[in-house]
Amino acid sequence: MFEPLLQIIAQQQIWLLAFVILLVGISKAGFAGGLGVLATPLLLLQFPPKEALALLLPLLMITDVFTIKRYWQQWNWDLLKPLWPGALLGVLLGALLLGHMNNDALRFGIGLMASLFAARSLSQLLLANNQLLQTARVPNWVSHGLATLAGVSSTLLHAGGPPITMYLTLKRIPSSTFIASSALFFTLLNWSKVPVFVQSDLLGLDTVITALLLSPLCWLGTWCGVYIRGFMQESFFQYSVQLLLLITGLKLIYQSI
Repeated sequence: MFEPLLQIIAQQQIWLLAFVILLVGISKAGFAGGLGVLATPLLLLQFPPKEALALLLPLLMITDVFTIKRYWQQWNWDLLKPLWPGALLGVLLGALLLGHMNNDALRFGIGLMASLFAARSLSQLLLANNQLLQTARVPNWVSHGLATLAGVSSTLLHAGGPPITMYLTLKRIPSSTFIASSALFFTLLNWSKVPVFVQSDLLGLDTVITALLLSPLCWLGTWCGVYIRGFMQESFFQYSVQLLLLITGLKLIYQSI
């Protein structure tokens, strides 16, 4: 039953996996997931694609739990409610496309959109003299589109962060609300992906046991993220999230080509 973890240790892949888990925890609890999109590409350095996707899902879910606990009830549910029809549709589309879609095209599209959005947001922050801008009204079609894209990309690549970061950025909310809302969204989204992964034979009991054994690293990464976040001012958080979104977008474009 514990064979998968023993195989990882024997192949000296545990160090890469540990680094990725810490990165995901710091990202979710400190930067609202801004670095999380790097997790899958890093694991692909040592793991086959299906194994990387399978390992990441339960680890992401465990990290979500720790992040939610740290930011309990600081989320804004009213901001998340409009996203769910599109998000669930995205998961269904991702399930249909799993193994058939050109993931490079998806990476390029998300990367280009994220890069342009982050560049625009950074310029707005500079013009606003480091102050948070007023809350923006996001049309329903934009909310649904971003949520659907998040569901598809999260199912296929575990890369649903950029669309939701763009949506929450438009809302101009405080950093704690930003992180908590993002964490709650992906907690529920990742649970909705479980039937898809089980049906596709990507998630089994052995993978879940491996993730549970590695859960202390999820807690440690989350703790580090909260600790780092404690030193940030609101303006620095906004700069950091948008800069990470820009880097993520460029990274996705680079991967796709």
